[in-house]
Amino acid sequence: MKSTYPVKVTQAGIPYLEMAEELAILEDFMIIDLNLTNIQEYTDKIDEVLHSGSPQEISGNTTLLKINKNRTIVYNFAIDQECTLETKELKEILKNYLKQSILMTIEQDLRKKQAIYEKAKNLDDITDFLKIRSELQQDKIV
Repeated sequence: MKSTYPVKVTQAGIPYLEMAEELAILEDFMIIDLNLTNIQEYTDKIDEVLHSGSPQEISGNTTLLKINKNRTIVYNFAIDQECTLETKELKEILKNYLKQSILMTIEQDLRKKQAIYEKAKNLDDITDFLKIRSELQQDKIV
């Protein structure tokens, strides 16, 4: 079952995919436990289970994933609830989450660069250019 889930962003700027009500626990998982740094750990576990058939568990701050070859249970400790979905669907959701998070990060970076560019193209004083250079260095653009 392959579905498309809209991308949402928390007030803190954390991206997540808006899930159907029966999979809402996955939103908490994406907001609290999942990020661009650790997503590979989750996808590697899923791939390992899909290839070997041996069940695996992986735990985050608020969720536990019990991964089986066909189905995965996502359990939320904080609210003592769980949801079940196809493991391949979870892998697709994580792939989509990763893609959307990266695209959002690039888009934010481009907006920041565009704002600096607009500011810089109207400057004439060397001191102002040095300030721009400092901004670029802080953002690791140069």
